[in-house]
Amino acid sequence: MKVCTKCGKKLPSTGFYRDRTTRDGYHPRCKKCDLDYERERNARLRKSDPEAFLKREREKSRLRRSKDIESFRRWKRNRYWSDPELAREKGRERHAQELERRREISRENYRRYPEKYAARQKLNRAVRRGEIERGSCELESPTCDGAIEAHHDDYSEPFKVRWLCRRHHGEVHRIGASG
Repeated sequence: MKVCTKCGKKLPSTGFYRDRTTRDGYHPRCKKCDLDYERERNARLRKSDPEAFLKREREKSRLRRSKDIESFRRWKRNRYWSDPELAREKGRERHAQELERRREISRENYRRYPEKYAARQKLNRAVRRGEIERGSCELESPTCDGAIEAHHDDYSEPFKVRWLCRRHHGEVHRIGASG
């Protein structure tokens, strides 16, 4: 039997978390008091520095996943099934936030690069009308992957494009090649 330093209750050792740093090998607070303490601490940290709190939580989550993927999956399943409606609602909220974030990025890019969007619109209209036919990947290698996309080397010439698969289009942009 051990006495909790927070609530003063006398509990069996199973009522305490293991702690190798203490003499008796158990944490000084009982599991319930420790959980309450962690909740209060997290609320305090979330209020005082939300960015640091989220960064710490993401890191903890990443470590949890990397150590034992199976137990992480079990934990995630149990978390979902404890209140599936709440989990679905949170998922919907995250999805809506992500959509709004992407829309904002798109609007900002539209404001910053109007010539890029104008060239894309003209080319897309011509493809829909059948005036221009979508070609195959110019590089024609065994690594071709994904949908065929148009790459503009010069946005002032909207119909002068290179047809590339998604993988090669990304590589062209990463390398910065235009030629």
